[in-house]
Amino acid sequence: MEGNKIVNRVRIKRKSLPRVRLAFSQFVSTLRQTDGDGETEGWMCCGQTFSHRSDINKHVGTTHSAAIANCALKLGQLQSNQTDRLSSDGDNTIKPVHRRCCCSSYGNESQKPLFGTVECCLVDSCDATDTSLDDLGSGLLRPLLLDSLPDMNRKEGVVLLFYYYCDLADPCVAKLWQVDLCKHLGLTGKVRLATEGINGTVGGSVEAARLYMEATMAYPPFRGMTSQDFKRSAGGAECFPELRVGVYQELVPLGIDPCLVSFKDAGPYLTPVEFHEEVARLLEAPKGSNAPLLLDCRNFYESMIGRFLGSVTPNIRKFSYFPEYVEKNLALFRSRRVLMYCTGGIRCERASAFLRSKGVCTEVWQLHGGIHRYLDVFPNGFFCGKLFVFDERYAIASNGRVIGGTFAPLTLMSTAIVLTVAPS
Repeated sequence: MEGNKIVNRVRIKRKSLPRVRLAFSQFVSTLRQTDGDGETEGWMCCGQTFSHRSDINKHVGTTHSAAIANCALKLGQLQSNQTDRLSSDGDNTIKPVHRRCCCSSYGNESQKPLFGTVECCLVDSCDATDTSLDDLGSGLLRPLLLDSLPDMNRKEGVVLLFYYYCDLADPCVAKLWQVDLCKHLGLTGKVRLATEGINGTVGGSVEAARLYMEATMAYPPFRGMTSQDFKRSAGGAECFPELRVGVYQELVPLGIDPCLVSFKDAGPYLTPVEFHEEVARLLEAPKGSNAPLLLDCRNFYESMIGRFLGSVTPNIRKFSYFPEYVEKNLALFRSRRVLMYCTGGIRCERASAFLRSKGVCTEVWQLHGGIHRYLDVFPNGFFCGKLFVFDERYAIASNGRVIGGTFAPLTLMSTAIVLTVAPS
C-alpha cells in the first residue's frame, strides 16, 4: 500500500516493452490539464494534481500498472490477430468511458475499453466522471478503444475527400494522432496538416471511414466539422499506395504565407443549387467585358478532361502558379463578378482570398464543396466530362457528355476559354 492507495506491480516481458511504453504514454496524455492557450498546467488523477511529468509518471507507474498492462495486452491482441474483425451486424458503438481513468462504464460486457477491467483508479476517492469519448482532450485514445478493427477485407469501400480550415495550434500533435487513427482503421491516403487546419483524402472500408469521420469531428480543433465536410466516392484503400501524413506550411501550396493570404478572407459560398442557377444565367447573358466570369481554379490537365460550360481555364501546371496568373491577367478580372470552383473547394478558399486582395473584382464567390458536391446534386448539370482526382483512379466519370473541340487562347497570358462541347 502507498498511503491508502493500492499499489500494483506488474512484471513485464522485454518483448512487450514497446506496447507498454505506448500504453503508458497514451494513459498519461489523458490526464493532462491545459490552460486557454493549450499549454500544459499539470496532470490530474485520483483527486490529485501533479505539476511535474516525473511525478505523474511515478504515480501512474505505481498506482495504475494493472491498467497499463491490460492496455498493452489488448494492443498485442490487436497486432497479432488482425483478421479478427467486427462482423457487419456487430455492435461496435464506442461507449462512454471515464475521461481520466478510462475505466469501463460499458453496458455490454463484450465491449471493454483498453484501460478496463480494473477498479476505477484503484481508490475510492476518484473524481472522474462518466463522459463520452468525444470529450477526450487528446483524441489519441479513440482508435485504441475498439475491441477489434473494422472489417477491412469487405469489397465495399469508399474514398473520403475533406478539408477544414481552422487555427490549429500544434499540427505535429495532430499528425501523431492522425497516423495512429488511420493505421488502426486500415486507411490509406494523404493527409496534410498545418497551422491553418487539415486537408486529406483517405480510402478504406465503409465502416472504417465512418469511424474515421466520427473521430476527426470529435478532435477538439475540428469540432466545427460536420459529415457534410466529407465528400464520398466509390473506392477504398487500394486507391492509394500507402498512408502519408505530414505537417506543412500550407494546406494547399499556393506559395504564399497563410498569414498574408488567410482563409479567413475567402470569398462567400454559393451552394450547388445557387451555383447552378448562376451558371444558367451566365450562359444566357450577353457576353461582354463586365459580364460575370466563371473561373476554374484547377490545373490545366484537370480542366482538360472535365469542366463547367463557359468557364475560363487557366493554363497552369500547379496551384502555386495561380497568383502569377492573376497578376498577369488583372484586366480579365477588373470590375467583374467572379464565380470560382475547384475539385472539393479547398483551393478556392485561398484563391478567392488572394483574388479579393487585389481589389479589382466587384465580387468573388466560390462553389461550396467544389465539383464533388455539385455532382451530388446535379449529376447531369453544367459540368461536362470527368472529374480528375489525385489517386490511383485518376478520374471519376460524371456524365455522358464528353469534352470536345479545342481551346482558343486569348491574348491574355495563360488563359483559355472552352469553345465547344460535344453533344451527349
